Amino acid sequence: MKLKYILLSFILLSLSIILFSCIDDTENYNNDNNKEKEDEEKEDDEVFLISITIAGKKISPGKPGANLNSAETVSLTLNFDESTGITPIFETLLDNTVILYGKMKEGDSPPPLSGSSILNFNNNDIFVIRVFLGNIVQFYKIKITVIPPPPTPPLEQFQKDYMNFADKVYVTRITTAGSVEITGKTDAHYVDSTITIENVISDWQVRIRGRGNSTWGMPKKPYRIRGNSRNDLFERNNVRNWALIANYSDKSLMRNYITHLLGRSLGTLEYTANVIFTEVYFNGRYDGLYCLQDHQESGPSRVNVEGFTTDAHGNITDVGFMIELDSLDRNPGAVSLESNQPNIEYFTVDNRHWFIKYPQFDDNGFDGNPAFHRQAVTWIKNYVTNAHNAIQSRNMVIFDTLCDRASFIDFFLINELTKDVDGAAFSVFVNKKPGGKLCMGPVWDFDLAYGNADYIDFLPQGWWILAAGQHLPWFRSLMTNNGFYEDFRTRYLEISSTNIRYTIESIDSIREIIRPAALRNFNRWQILNSNYLWPNPRPVLQIHTWDGQVDYVKNFLSQRNAWMYDQLQNRRPISGVR
Repeated sequence: MKLKYILLSFILLSLSIILFSCIDDTENYNNDNNKEKEDEEKEDDEVFLISITIAGKKISPGKPGANLNSAETVSLTLNFDESTGITPIFETLLDNTVILYGKMKEGDSPPPLSGSSILNFNNNDIFVIRVFLGNIVQFYKIKITVIPPPPTPPLEQFQKDYMNFADKVYVTRITTAGSVEITGKTDAHYVDSTITIENVISDWQVRIRGRGNSTWGMPKKPYRIRGNSRNDLFERNNVRNWALIANYSDKSLMRNYITHLLGRSLGTLEYTANVIFTEVYFNGRYDGLYCLQDHQESGPSRVNVEGFTTDAHGNITDVGFMIELDSLDRNPGAVSLESNQPNIEYFTVDNRHWFIKYPQFDDNGFDGNPAFHRQAVTWIKNYVTNAHNAIQSRNMVIFDTLCDRASFIDFFLINELTKDVDGAAFSVFVNKKPGGKLCMGPVWDFDLAYGNADYIDFLPQGWWILAAGQHLPWFRSLMTNNGFYEDFRTRYLEISSTNIRYTIESIDSIREIIRPAALRNFNRWQILNSNYLWPNPRPVLQIHTWDGQVDYVKNFLSQRNAWMYDQLQNRRPISGVR
């Protein structure tokens, strides 16, 4: 009978266990302790899976337990399904026993003499272990309390959430019709081609032409891909257009990737592009490591701004749009709103030219109706003009009515932090959903950022967007307003030690993922020892290893983050601004 009083020793690892007294199986199982109402209120509807292992073996469904030799020490382990993210475990040492288990609620009769290797239960459920001690049967009732697992380390969570498609380097094979080369970047230069991305898509029928501005003149060519039909690719649904970025002058090969990584993490720049590392074989020729990126265009899986509203007379009352600040010399022959031609491509505000990405004259709802398209572009120009005037006059009431302040802050923050050459001068996108406010973004084009241009002050110190006269003056004007400055300052101090630091710390992880492909790239393009490669500054030219180039970017970002933190934390003066 003394076996009746054997105590089970439970080692608690993230479980709270309550043991109750045992009774003989000839007696009815009476509950001496009622579950308190507050326990019922704590019940969690989330269901977890649990398995039980006895002496290294799971209990099989339908079997009453495990017969053990009297000398054996049994380890009873409860293992939660890994998919739940919770793995609490406790162990009980039992001698000379047979174990069954089941689930019951307060007031229920004991579970039957059968078991299953998998048991579903909720938080605060009652869990029953039936123990045979010779010819005596005992019940031990345990209340399960699920304790959440410790939080994932911040850097690990950051990388899990935002390092899209960085688990490997993909392989892309391009075959052009007749194996011809791509000779230009206008629509007239499109060449019918077939693309296979290994383990992703095969025999993708596309047209390919060149793309880019200064980068098109470099030996390693960037490309614009236009699918003959829409498809689903890299988490983008029903799309056809992509950009293959060569990163020829970016000897780290990762400036674009890490910038978009940071942009995705901020949460305010909704349409930050996916960037996928891929090695490219062009007509069988190895051409190195590229970034496959979202083409900047409107659409549900890209920049989702399409749509418009009209009044009873058919006049536009609101229209979604996506526009890009660019120069006329990059877009020769473009048609202005001020012309009499129907296919309007840009308009001008304060001598700066905004090129229309949506709505273009042949987009749905506007095609075949030049007058309606002109009316839409005129409405957009008026909206941008009103926003521009509010910014330049520091009328923050109108600014906040027309513009999304958070996206303005984060867009300029990224461009200032990276000291992007173009910054707020070229490749500047803004967008507005129907019924929404003017938002900055998506961010784009950072191969010459992070101290990679010899024709600007490329050091990590010193303001750039705020100081450069050629740039869109919006950021400079907004920063003269105390409220906007304080919001920008607060935001920067918030993410300096989180998002920015995690981006810096992710560089080494990215380095190891792309290392083999990067080394093959520089075997193909032997430019690490070149005397000069436009527009690399001298410190970049003096680094002759790929690892050294990556370290340069990492050190630049670390030093610039520290410099900007100091400037904003201590509210240091900004020349000509405050």
